[in-house]
Order: sequence, then structure tokens, then C-alpha cells
Amino acid sequence: MVIDDVGHTDLLNGGDFPAPHLDALSQGGVNLRSNVQPVCSPTRSALMSGRYPSRTGLQHFTTLISGGSAKLPLAPHTTLAEQLKGVGYSTAAIGKWHLATRPPLSTPL
Repeated sequence: MVIDDVGHTDLLNGGDFPAPHLDALSQGGVNLRSNVQPVCSPTRSALMSGRYPSRTGLQHFTTLISGGSAKLPLAPHTTLAEQLKGVGYSTAAIGKWHLATRPPLSTPL
């Protein structure tokens, strides 16, 4: 589950907003916490690639500026979706990508 723009005290285990189902999931399983960034593109790059944003080149506030050439480097690495597809899952990209500014070569098809 990826949730954007949520503070660390907003949810889970007595946070500012009641979330009993999320609390039960958190208490009954493995609670993974990741190193997130202050803007969405670096966090998305880490989730999709399994690499720290500083290794993908998408770690800055100004990463995806209009007309820029920044993108998630795919070769020689694969994305989470590609890994899942390789073991039989169906995958889809829904919503904003924000990991490239020059479609279609650096956006999901």
C-alpha cells in the first residue's frame, strides 16, 4: 500500500485518524517502513526500482521540471511491475507516473 502526503502520526496505532483495519493489518503482519522523500517522484522511483532515489537520479525537488530529461533508468534494472509480471502476475499502471517527462519511451505501455 502506498499512501501519498500522510504524516507519520496521521494513521496506524492510535494516530490522528481512526484506521482500525490498517491497525489490524499492521499488528497482524510485517510492518515495513521505508525511507520516503519530501516529494513524490523520488519515493515512486524507490518503490518501482527497489533502489534508493540517489541511485536512480530522481532524488531532487526539481527532478521532473518541464522540458527536462530526467527519467527512471530502466536498463539494466527492471521495475517491480516487470518482476511481478515475470512470475505470472498481471500488471497495470493507473494514475500518475511522475518518473519521466518524455513519453512514450520512458513511460509504461
